[in-house]
Amino acid sequence: MDELRAKVADSQYDIIGITESWCSSDITDAELSLSGYQMFRSDRMTRGGGVLLYVSEAIEVICMEDLPTFGFNDCIWCKLWFRDMKLVVGVCYRSPVSSSSNDEALLSLFRSVGDLAQSDTCIVIMGDFNLPEVDFNSSSVQGSCSFAGRVCDCVLDNFWKQHVTHCTRFRDGQTPSCLDWILTDNPDIVDELTYEEPIGKSDHVCLSWDMSFDKQQIFCRSKV
Repeated sequence: MDELRAKVADSQYDIIGITESWCSSDITDAELSLSGYQMFRSDRMTRGGGVLLYVSEAIEVICMEDLPTFGFNDCIWCKLWFRDMKLVVGVCYRSPVSSSSNDEALLSLFRSVGDLAQSDTCIVIMGDFNLPEVDFNSSSVQGSCSFAGRVCDCVLDNFWKQHVTHCTRFRDGQTPSCLDWILTDNPDIVDELTYEEPIGKSDHVCLSWDMSFDKQQIFCRSKV
């Protein structure tokens, strides 16, 4: 947390998303807090997983507790207000050993979120989905993973854009892969996406980007 706090203090991001928080009820909100931010957390009942979302105290935000997640294990959803524009932000983590029922819940969740699209609402979904088979650069799926194909089809059917084009996970002895995505329903909303050094012992890069809409600009970091 000290390294994260130092990084945030230097950059002063408005939105921060974190996956694989590994948080539990034994870890208090005070231990996870970032000065100047509202925190939203979703812990997994079993070991591992978990997500965190931090939003600047200067931004009006609510947790979308009524959004149906269909039992998907690790996600948090919030709605933010910027003048006349609303932003729906989700942070998701799909384990590489996700069950078939959890996978089906993710697809149902994506469809539900897609229904939120309106002229005054933008959608941003960030997270680690552990689907290296999906190649959004070519809108294709490598290998025979049928679920990966269904996720790719769901993203395309919703007319979402996946903005991460380079590998995000690097581990010795393993092939680098693009596991971390930024999905939006506006193809032009993300600017200046950068791939930065991991925090701590993570084998995932940090993703940082600017996001603009309605002649405004908000600054986001996704650590996934």
